[in-house]
Amino acid sequence: MPSNFADLYKPVKDLLTKKFNGDSHKIDLKAKDVVTFNPVFTRNAAGAVSATAAVEGNYSPCDWCLLKLKYTIGTNGHLKTNVKAEKLAPDFILEGNWDAALGDNLSKDTYDLIAKYSSKSINAEAKVAKGKALIGDFSAVYAALPDLNLGASLVYDLGSVSQNSIGLGASYAPSAKTSVSTTLQRDITSTGITDTLKAGFVTKGSPYTVGGEYSTTLQDPKKSVITVGIETALEGGQILKSKIDTKGGLALSLQHRLNKQVQLCSSLELAAPKDGSWASKFGTEIIYEG
Repeated sequence: MPSNFADLYKPVKDLLTKKFNGDSHKIDLKAKDVVTFNPVFTRNAAGAVSATAAVEGNYSPCDWCLLKLKYTIGTNGHLKTNVKAEKLAPDFILEGNWDAALGDNLSKDTYDLIAKYSSKSINAEAKVAKGKALIGDFSAVYAALPDLNLGASLVYDLGSVSQNSIGLGASYAPSAKTSVSTTLQRDITSTGITDTLKAGFVTKGSPYTVGGEYSTTLQDPKKSVITVGIETALEGGQILKSKIDTKGGLALSLQHRLNKQVQLCSSLELAAPKDGSWASKFGTEIIYEG
């Protein structure tokens, strides 16, 4: 079964971005029982602290419908509601999201409706979102071969009847441990057209997982960036990640599971020196699951 369009590039993206925390410090608590309760506290570089609390569970009103419900409230005054309806039809999921700005103008609320269909050969999604504009987002991925997926996406402003972006993507797995992905995204704005090309690979080995990415803007190829990342498991069970790019950036991340419930992740990111000094970001994340 092919992935959705957004996940075609996921193996490369996860290796090069996941668990690099920037300059934020986060505590993520997740308690699972009949429902899942998940408060998250985040402190940014400026010292501001924000928090969200989510409650998630399932409800089956009848034999032909399963509802997955999630409610999230944040210190920004927003209440987010996510509802997924399954079992309505084979291989079909209907999902709705509502982001309500509590105590504020109702015009600031955003909501969307997503229809998803997946089978052995195709994964398709259609989304209509209402925010500042009414946007339609349509995508599909086709399994052209057992190890080759081809996809396309289209984002359209339904209010002004104009195209916002179009994307093409492909992923190929020459072996069980290696995947190669590429995406081409055209964004259309009032200031012009930007074409962004990304191509990358990930190969999983023992003890190292290695990946790389080439990213460029076709209108200005001189700004191309090559990034190389590596991940390995240490003898004590810790997971060490590092990456380096041609802009002079360097990043390290260390994940350590203290016990079955608690995981600690810290990361350090360095940017190329400007005016003789390095720009750095240090971030941490504590995750508890019980």
